[in-house]
Amino acid sequence: MAYVVTFRQTDPLFVIDLSDPTNPTVKGELKITGFSEYLHPITNNLLIGVGQDGTEYGTNGDCKISLFDVSDPSKPFEASKVTVANGNANVHSPVSYNHKCFVKLSENEFAVPFTFYRLVYQNNEYANYAFYIRYKVENGTVKEIARYSLSEKCEILGGTYVGDTFFAVVNDYKNSGF
Repeated sequence: MAYVVTFRQTDPLFVIDLSDPTNPTVKGELKITGFSEYLHPITNNLLIGVGQDGTEYGTNGDCKISLFDVSDPSKPFEASKVTVANGNANVHSPVSYNHKCFVKLSENEFAVPFTFYRLVYQNNEYANYAFYIRYKVENGTVKEIARYSLSEKCEILGGTYVGDTFFAVVNDYKNSGF
């Protein structure tokens, strides 16, 4: 199976059967608000989507984590979703352009990096804060279990575990003039 997303105003998730490579067949489709920029299988029947939250009119600036149930390819559905900032900030995840930032921790746990952007009204500048959020998939839902703050004004380049210690690789440009 292949799982593909597109975006205009809503996010169609297509389930495509590739068992006959010369004749791929769309088995199912799901339309939801927002869109996923990255899909990651958690089990044979569950996918994690990392992307932008939205309404029927487009995105709202917040990121979301979606749990898609694809156990019936003809009827995929969004089993659960969580947003990062409850619509209170512009949020971006580097997972959208660097899949190595997504860290699978166990069969049902993973971590995703995010950057918050907020306008500082005193000087009309944007402040950004980078962090990883740890999630757990349990009983058909995805939930946040921890936030790990990294730094102000930095870019997350990746993350990994070595033994019991989690390491995040960042480009810290807080004092670089950017």
